[in-house]
Amino acid sequence: MCGRFDQNDIARRYVAAFGWADAAYRGQAEPSHNASPGTARLILHRHGGVPLAEDVYWGYRPSWAVGKLPVAYQARLEKIHGNYWRRLLQTGRAVVPAHGWYEYSQVRHQIAI
Repeated sequence: MCGRFDQNDIARRYVAAFGWADAAYRGQAEPSHNASPGTARLILHRHGGVPLAEDVYWGYRPSWAVGKLPVAYQARLEKIHGNYWRRLLQTGRAVVPAHGWYEYSQVRHQIAI
């Protein structure tokens, strides 16, 4: 399966929707109707109390998992409180503005003869 989402507006409009007129913006991610894992995407968060909009790599892997596990881009609800995601949930909260999301899966067709 491959998760994709629609982030098809410019950063300035997302920031305005939150009322963050004073937010700093770092990055240059282009709007996309089909944003894929492994690309830089816009997030909104606070850093030291200051509103910030910046592009970050879409994917996560804790340092202890390098070379052992692949980069993750989705978290299953029943596993979100495990060791893999614990540190990220404590320090990495952010808003990812999106107009929609997609989940593609392989479909197999069988023909009866």
